[in-house]
Amino acid sequence: MPHRLDGALHRSPLIEATESVALFRLPTVGRFFVEAHQPVVVEQAEGADGADVDCMFAGPIAALRCSLEGQFCLRGAAVEVEGRAVVAVGGVGGTSSLAATMALRGARVIADGVVCVGGDPLAVWAPAGATPGRVTLWAATWRALSLDPAQGSLIRRVLPSRSFSLGARAPGRPVPLGAVVLPFRDRSLGGGSPAAVGEAVRVPDAVTALRDAEWHAPVVADLGKGQAELEWLIEVATAVKPKRLRRAEGAIAVTLAEMARLAEGMLT
Repeated sequence: MPHRLDGALHRSPLIEATESVALFRLPTVGRFFVEAHQPVVVEQAEGADGADVDCMFAGPIAALRCSLEGQFCLRGAAVEVEGRAVVAVGGVGGTSSLAATMALRGARVIADGVVCVGGDPLAVWAPAGATPGRVTLWAATWRALSLDPAQGSLIRRVLPSRSFSLGARAPGRPVPLGAVVLPFRDRSLGGGSPAAVGEAVRVPDAVTALRDAEWHAPVVADLGKGQAELEWLIEVATAVKPKRLRRAEGAIAVTLAEMARLAEGMLT
């Protein structure tokens, strides 16, 4: 495995990339040589274990491979509700928490962490190699949702989050995009306020929010895909009229349930 990539178009502390290959380095986990449409080569760091490597594969490595293969992807989670996809991205409201709540209400989980969006018409799918139906949750959320920790698996030794299998969608064709939501917690809600509220987002603001949630945006730009990226962001932002979902602090199960109801309502 090379220590540096000759002719790299992008160089940053973690990533070097050309149009077809990339080198991802995280000293505590290892080095990953990523090539479009090829198996990833791993040089595991001393002290790292399989869970550390798998965590990278499920997130930054999967997204980096998508970028090299011409796919755009977002940080977030996606579920299928009656044949259409609801994608939750960005914010600190808990995209995985919302996906888990919707799965417990009957939705099927498409992806968590890395969500691919593209095609004509727009559709949603999980990156290659993703484990179907897995959702990663922090302790406060899985306790609030009454999930059994014994049914979940630790992501990494250094992280207290657990991964749960919830309503996996069978592999198959991409799911038509139905809604995009931007969830976050809002301390101003509470008391007599609703548990959650939904607000329309202007297209320019939606484009900004989506770009903030995009995986490896600097890499995409340096690889000369900036114009295609902008067109993709505008298409997503205008196709389904994203909404910002604000939920109150506290009563996690109650506020997530109301947020899930609002997200489902966007499909009607």
